[in-house]
Amino acid sequence: MKKLNMSLLKNIKKINIPLLIGSIILIFIFGMCLYPEYFTEADPYGRERTQYKYENGKSILVIPPIPPNDEYPLGTDHRGRDLKSLIIYGSKLTIFSALTVALIRLIIALPLSIAAAYKVRFTNGFINFFNIMFSAFPLIIAVIVLSNIALFQDIFKDATYVNIFLLSVLGWSRLSHILRTKIDEILMQDFIEGEVAIGKNKLEIAVQNIIPHLIPSIIVLFFLETAMVLLSFSQLGVFGLVFGSGYEGATGEVGVPIEFDWPSLLSLSKYFYRGDYSYLSIYPAIAFAFAIIGFNTFGEGLKIEFEKENSRVITFIRAMPSFLSPIRLIYEIKNYKQYKRSVLGKVGFYITILLIIFCPKYESPYGFDENNAFKITKELTDDIFKGRLTGFQDKDNNPAQYIVNKLKEYGVKAYGDDYILENTIQEVFNIKYAELSMIDTKTFSEKKLKFRQDYIVASNFNYDGILDAENIEINDGIFENMANEPDYYKEKALIIDIRSMTQKDFISLNGFMKYYVQPNVVIFIENWKQQEARYKSDIINKNMEDTVIISLSSEAGDELLRMGKCKLKISVNAEKRNDVIGRSVVAYIPGIDESKKNDFVIIGSNLDGIGYDLDEKYPSAGRASSAAISLEIARTLIQNEVKPDRDIIFAFWDGNMTDDRGSKSFFYKYLINRNYRIFYIDLMNLGYKSSDKLMIDNTKIFPNSKEEQDFIKRLKKNAKRNDFELVYGTLYSPAVIDFTGSDSQPLLIDSFISNEIVHTPKDTLEEIDTHSIKQVGQMLLDTLIDSFSGGSNK
Repeated sequence: MKKLNMSLLKNIKKINIPLLIGSIILIFIFGMCLYPEYFTEADPYGRERTQYKYENGKSILVIPPIPPNDEYPLGTDHRGRDLKSLIIYGSKLTIFSALTVALIRLIIALPLSIAAAYKVRFTNGFINFFNIMFSAFPLIIAVIVLSNIALFQDIFKDATYVNIFLLSVLGWSRLSHILRTKIDEILMQDFIEGEVAIGKNKLEIAVQNIIPHLIPSIIVLFFLETAMVLLSFSQLGVFGLVFGSGYEGATGEVGVPIEFDWPSLLSLSKYFYRGDYSYLSIYPAIAFAFAIIGFNTFGEGLKIEFEKENSRVITFIRAMPSFLSPIRLIYEIKNYKQYKRSVLGKVGFYITILLIIFCPKYESPYGFDENNAFKITKELTDDIFKGRLTGFQDKDNNPAQYIVNKLKEYGVKAYGDDYILENTIQEVFNIKYAELSMIDTKTFSEKKLKFRQDYIVASNFNYDGILDAENIEINDGIFENMANEPDYYKEKALIIDIRSMTQKDFISLNGFMKYYVQPNVVIFIENWKQQEARYKSDIINKNMEDTVIISLSSEAGDELLRMGKCKLKISVNAEKRNDVIGRSVVAYIPGIDESKKNDFVIIGSNLDGIGYDLDEKYPSAGRASSAAISLEIARTLIQNEVKPDRDIIFAFWDGNMTDDRGSKSFFYKYLINRNYRIFYIDLMNLGYKSSDKLMIDNTKIFPNSKEEQDFIKRLKKNAKRNDFELVYGTLYSPAVIDFTGSDSQPLLIDSFISNEIVHTPKDTLEEIDTHSIKQVGQMLLDTLIDSFSGGSNK
């Protein structure tokens, strides 16, 4: 027994404990980086909205941040996002940024160290200068100061790249000092004299002798330096300097960036470092500590391994170039009998790599017919529908009836008594003509601004006249002046620069003008740039009745302000219709699971467009393509006899940008008093050939909504299969407002494309192609089937 214990103890001593612990930690960390979806059910972009919950019969308002609980093991951040998923998804940007900095530092330090060891002029002094400077002046302070220089921000655009650059070019000197010492030791070896004696020059000795002998040291230093970089990241986070463009807004709101990283999360420490919300600082700090320990112990374990006599690790590293060399493989194949085992191992390795690279692309068993979807898009953008503007369609020849005919042809059932859900829309309008000119009162010169390039009309009030421009600024006397002289301001064109105005001041001024002045014309200078393509707004500004509301671009606004006192010639002709009938179309495929009879998936798209003017056509092809994709998904599900576990509703909303929109009418007719659970997917503008990215907005989906979070994970997987990149952002859709309830989870999907196309005359069928339609449609179809299929008869 004593011998057995001694033998066991001897074997344990042989184990490289730091290398073992470090390996386990790094495998876990890199697993999180590469496959975060397997480590958390929640998506970091979903957030817990302000809502009411019932406890002990009482209604309690829940406002993030939410401390750790059963649903959120690490709690949520101040925006309600699951902190566990933030840390897991943030590991990729953090760890790979640290690895990049460590690698760049090595690339800088190695040639300088070799040059210094060879006594190349200035190199020793250069290394010593950096060592002394950053011994006296902390590197972190230098990075914080320099990162705010506009030059770096202009060059790199992103805070991540600025900080990687500064930490790399300023932090290499310690590495260089260590490497120079090791190179000096190598140059003192006897074999170097032999290399010189046979005629090798300094460069050959460096490449063939010094660097190979440095490889073990370089590998060790790389991992130890990564740990040092992570420590620097954590310090940057504590100082509030973040990597992914986190911010503190002008109003004092704390912000966390779209691209998550640990320094950004740690930057919240100055707000939540104590009390009930101290976990917001503690858990990111623990993540840093865990990673730093992992890289440090792994580096130290490698150092121990490399110092052993006959180390298998060193043997393996030195054998890798020979193993990967194709020249060596050819030689061994020629001498196959001698190298049979080696050849078989290498050939197997290369075959595996080739299979991975050239693996056949995944083909869905459910084929999405892009040609049929494109045909529908073409028919919906036909001139016969006049741009599909709500209330401007013929009763018997309208896009709603066209969609209904398709649904009947496919065998999709009507939701309710009829496919068409009619509702009364109080008012719709179309701007037929607009003119805005600036007249200099000194020279009487006139400059005509371009409609929808320099300005947008956002009201439906007709006007024709010339008014003096009156610049309105928030000051102590402005409200008193308006109250005492309302007629003076009513007869002016009020110019309001809202670019630097706080929301509070803007709301106060707007309300005051509405109730005291009721001006004829208000021109808002907003923060948007002049557009060559003429953008058409379909949003009615009803804030002030009988007032022309004009939004002016920054450039045109600045020019107006420079003119000072001037006159404005304004003419607006809006075609208005009252009490028109909106015709939304709603159909569904019934679910088969009785336990989910109150669960719905609603796929919504815009049936309406933004209409034609007298001089321009706005086909709204992106909206038409979204409706066509939704139709084709419905057809494919029916054709393949897919039986969803819950009802899948296909909705085509009319009057989308009005207060009386179809989505609101549907909600109040079918859902308002029901115990339901809805997953709403809003398809916005899709199918553009110039966009290989999709923007996803899932900020309104609760992190603890398991089914919806699983859908998002599958959507990511199917996006990759269809060569689509998903980017995340915040999108606006009126329909989503109607479905943002405590038991509904809205997801918005839009093309990542500029407003130079959407809502302009360029938004034509020529911008849509079958390939893009196929990518989006197949991705959505497969994800729906993967997530909600209850069975199939095929």
